[in-house]
Formats: sequence, C-alpha cells, structure tokens
Amino acid sequence: NGRIFKWLAPVNGVRSGRFSPVVQLIAPRVQQMVVAGADYQINKNLLVNTELAMSRFDLNTFSAKDRNDDQGYAGRVKITYDRPLNTSLDHPLTLRLTGSYERVDKNFRPIERLRPVEFTREWGLPIFMQQEEEQITDLSVELMRGTGHSIRHSLQRYERGLLFNGWKYQLHHQLNAKKWSLNSMVNYSSMDSGLNKGFFLRPHIQLKRQLKFLGSSEIGGVYYLEHNQIRNREVDTLSRSSFAWDSWTFFLRSANQPNRWGFDFFTRRDKLPFGKMLEDIDRSMNYTAFLELLQNENHQVKFNATYRVLNVLNTGRTNLKADRTLLGRTEYIFNEWSGALNGNMLYELGSGQEQRRDFSFIEVPAGQGEFTWNDYNGDGIAQINEFELAAYRDQARYIRIFTPTLDFIRANYNQFNYTIDVQPGLVIDQNKSARWMKLIARVSLRSGWQLVPLGRSHRIQR
Repeated sequence: NGRIFKWLAPVNGVRSGRFSPVVQLIAPRVQQMVVAGADYQINKNLLVNTELAMSRFDLNTFSAKDRNDDQGYAGRVKITYDRPLNTSLDHPLTLRLTGSYERVDKNFRPIERLRPVEFTREWGLPIFMQQEEEQITDLSVELMRGTGHSIRHSLQRYERGLLFNGWKYQLHHQLNAKKWSLNSMVNYSSMDSGLNKGFFLRPHIQLKRQLKFLGSSEIGGVYYLEHNQIRNREVDTLSRSSFAWDSWTFFLRSANQPNRWGFDFFTRRDKLPFGKMLEDIDRSMNYTAFLELLQNENHQVKFNATYRVLNVLNTGRTNLKADRTLLGRTEYIFNEWSGALNGNMLYELGSGQEQRRDFSFIEVPAGQGEFTWNDYNGDGIAQINEFELAAYRDQARYIRIFTPTLDFIRANYNQFNYTIDVQPGLVIDQNKSARWMKLIARVSLRSGWQLVPLGRSHRIQR
C-alpha cells in the first residue's frame, strides 16, 4: 500500500527503530473538578474575592495503584481597594490597589485551560510541561481619571517547583484626548530555572488620530516587539527556544460604518539564535487595501488585497527564499424582490505555499470505496500507481487517505464561483393568483458553478 516497514535488530540492547507492531489499549479514566467561590464586600471601598478548587484525575479506574496523587487542590485570594481622590464630575480621579495570591497543587488537573494562552511564552517555558506546584503573588497600582485616562503598574512573582522562579513587571497606559488616542503596554519578565536564565520583553504601542475632514477616518501607527532570550549558564549560549521579532504598522482607515475602506502597511523583522547572539533572518513588507460597501442591504461588495515582499537577510542561517506573494478577494452579494432572487459571486486569487500531501489507499467493504487495485506487475504487493478509479461498484474496494507532510510547495491559484437562487413563491400571492402562477410559486431554482485552476511548483521548501 505504498508503505513498507523493515525490522531492525537492537544495537547493544538499545532499540534502533521508530515504530513497533503493537496496538496500545486505552484504559478507562475519570477527570472531575469542583469549584467554589465567594465574594465579600467589606465596605464600599474594599472587596475580597476567594476561589477554591479540587480536582480528581484517575488514569486507570481498573487499577488501585498510585491513587495517592489522584486528587489536587488550587486556591486564590484577591483583595481590591478603590479610593476616590477627588469628586470632580468632569475628571474624577480614582486610585485602585490590588493584591492577590494563588497556589496550585502539583496534582491539580483542571478540565479547561487554567492559564492565559501567552502565559508560557511570557515566562520562557515550553508549551507542554510536567505538573509542578505553582505560587503566584501579584501587586498592582492603578490611577484612573474617568474613562479617558488610566495608568497601571503591576509586579508579579512566579514560583514553579523547586528551581524555577521569576519576576514580571507590567506598565499599561491609556489616553483619549480630543482627537488623539494612545494605548501602550510594556511587559518585562525575568526568569531563572537553575540551569537557564533569561528574560521576555514585549512592548506594544498604538497611537492614532481622528481626521474630521475625511469623515472621521483614523490615521495611526503601531509598534510591537517580542524578545525572548534564554541563556544556558554552563556554556553561555542562547537556547533554541530564544527568538525575537518586531513589527511597525501604519494605517489609514475610515470610521466604523457600513461603507468603510482602509490602507495598511506593516513591516516585520525576525531574529533567531546562533551561539551567543540573535541574528537577523528576514524582513517582510506587507501592503493591504480593503473596501466594504454594506450600506445597501440588497447589493453588497467586499474587496481586499494584500501584497507581500519577503527579503532574506541571512541566507546562511535559513532555508527560506526571497519571495513575493499576492492575495486578493472580491465578493458581490445581491438580494432582490424580497429574497425571490438572491446569490453571490466570488473571485479570489493568490500565490504562496501549499503543504504537500502523501496519500495511501485503505481497503473497505465492496461498494463503499472509489478505487480498485490491479496488480499489474504480479508481485502481490499493492503499489500506489496500481490503484485507479473503479468502473463498477462491486470493484470499488479502496478509499484514498491524504496525510499532510512537513514539506511545502509553491502554489498559485485562481478561483471563481457563483450561486444564484430563484424562489418565485416569495413574491407570488397564491390566494389571489391563477393556477399556473400557483404552479410557478412551487418551483425553486438554484444554479452554482465553481472554477478553481491551480498551478503547483515541484520545488519543495522546508
């Protein structure tokens, strides 16, 4: 069937292959969790939030071994203190102090995700980790002037297991003044795991201004950086998980209304670790334009296009190639005569990479497949080039299964399709119509067509 496995003898008692002819039996398991929480308003300024959770996770309900680690506990206490510093109706100033403590037992198993998606990256940790006891202490101070101006400082201590510990400092500033808007955040984390130490820096700054003479459109820019640097203490080199990239974005967009448009430009630079330094790898330039005409409920148009130029700055450190990519999409949606005539038309084009797929054939009961096998070379072994579409249903004994690979090939595509529905019954009053009109009212017509020519290159990129 296109795949052959060869047995390899162990070398000095060590297995040298990658596969085993075994089927793993899945034991029945159970996972449960109970959560209880309470909030207590001590006075108008002081609020206490508490939460306690218990979990039970049994990997094999048939076995009584190692049941002492099935149950785990987690708890959190948070105290919030709000104090008005002035009572001005126009610009009220409020001080908010927050403190929290969280502890998670080593055996605690939450059913859903416990931490934010970015938690492991902020602390330089791998995505998949062994369970360890965790303690998080957080202190923050925030000043708020109405809803248009606020600044927040926070300091967090994170301890994991016996070796890992770290500090995180976060500054968040938001300002809305007349036609200007500023939203900035700086996140800096330092960590030490005994063998490795490092830091994670992520600033995000957005500044925009409203343009009244362009119908309240907005012009602005965004700067974003992620710099993760993990260094090994013994050899003083960067780990492979270190990385850095930054981007600059400039935009001009219309107000958020039914008919809107916009132009965006952003550039991104990537860095990868080599020895003791992070070296520039590539830089991309991206140009985007979009237009949406949605004010008319019966006729709507959507258009967007993106042009990307990728420049490779260090060809000796990567397999990437300089590339130019164009993506575009135009869609027209119409609805006439109370829905009696409706449909849409779509044209799409693009160029880029497509994941190469391997395929194999699996035998199924006769008549449930699409392909048949003809042993042309008479060796009794099914090869991929010996499968073809079955001419009769009783010969259709195989289906084709696609498997994605880690290889990518160049692909250019164009797509056009349309769909039109005609339902005369929505505009014909059958109580006042002749018989032949009633017959037409029962008719429903639908037409659709899709054209997808696809061009692929044989050059493989990894």
